[in-house]
Amino acid sequence: MRILAKRKGFFVLAVVVSLLVGLMLVNWAGLAADEEEAVTVEVDAGEDQSSSPGGSATLEATAVIEDGSTVSGYQWTQISGTPATVRNANAQTATVILADLADYRTELFHHLQPPDRFMVQGIDPHSLEATEEATFKVAVTTSSGVYSDTVSVMAHLPYAVSIGVRNVPIDVPVLLHGKTQDAYNWDLVLPSDSSVRLDDSAVQNPSFTPDVAGRYTLTEMNSGVTLHLYAGTWLGVIVGQDDKGEPVSDEACTVCHNNPAVPDKFAVWKASGHAEILTQNIDDP
Repeated sequence: MRILAKRKGFFVLAVVVSLLVGLMLVNWAGLAADEEEAVTVEVDAGEDQSSSPGGSATLEATAVIEDGSTVSGYQWTQISGTPATVRNANAQTATVILADLADYRTELFHHLQPPDRFMVQGIDPHSLEATEEATFKVAVTTSSGVYSDTVSVMAHLPYAVSIGVRNVPIDVPVLLHGKTQDAYNWDLVLPSDSSVRLDDSAVQNPSFTPDVAGRYTLTEMNSGVTLHLYAGTWLGVIVGQDDKGEPVSDEACTVCHNNPAVPDKFAVWKASGHAEILTQNIDDP
């Protein structure tokens, strides 16, 4: 009798547990269905855009309302990047007026954080991209809540990635950096046939674009510091890859670097693994 009673007790317990589990599964299924069928408000700030310093961009928000609420307002704000002007910030469509080149240059040096000395300024790709990008947020208010999205506007700057050496290519802007002082007065002496000018000779960080090969002499007159820059036609030595994935050099280089006086170091270097080490460390660290 006791054995029978115990079996009945286990049977009742099993039935109760089964019922509870079944109710929980039904409840979870119901919640999942509710989530799938939940109506929402989705906001789209539009595709990312491109412009230039001093230029403009038109931003338009689109709200897809599926919960029966109504829109009561829009608000555009800038959340990162070089400060811009947002016109009609409380409308569905806003106009962004980007800062001028001087402001973008100030922002670029904020990212670069160079040492306090006179130099040709190197520019890394991360700092350049971070300076060019400005991000804007739109918040759409409806009777059911506030919903938002972001969009970026890229201002393409007239600078190029560089390592900051004084041997520079022609037709590529060169950015300078001056040691901190009260005022600046840069003078530029050009090679023959050149007609370039500094974009601003009275600022800490002027720039210019060499137009012919030769020596460009820059002197900051207040400090007496002189920098000599040598511009020429740049020629890349690597023109492709062979069937082993190793770099192929330009024959215009190896035709000279192929004798005891000027040995061919490229062939040794390309087989050493140094050419692929960066890719290898990124793909398979």
